[in-house]
Amino acid sequence: YADRGSFGTVANWTTPVATDNSGETPALTSNISPSFLSVGEHDIVYVATDAEGNQQRCQFTVEIRVRRCQHLQPPVYGYFPDGSCDNSYGSTCRVACSTGYR
Repeated sequence: YADRGSFGTVANWTTPVATDNSGETPALTSNISPSFLSVGEHDIVYVATDAEGNQQRCQFTVEIRVRRCQHLQPPVYGYFPDGSCDNSYGSTCRVACSTGYR
């Protein structure tokens, strides 16, 4: 999940390990390293390449989501001065009273 008040987080995963029947360790490349990822799906692809040029892929998807609170309605005789209230985890809302109320 995204960090509180954010639309992303630092995603970590265990890097795959590649082996080869030659005993040599294949070269391993990736399109994305563990890092800050924004909300959404991110396809992670690792490619292992041995000395002969043979390749094997390892692919997985990391999905970052935003936690959501229940949608708030303004109180009776009140309103949200900013027009609405964001319901993402960690956000804050301002509430004001209608004219004639406190």
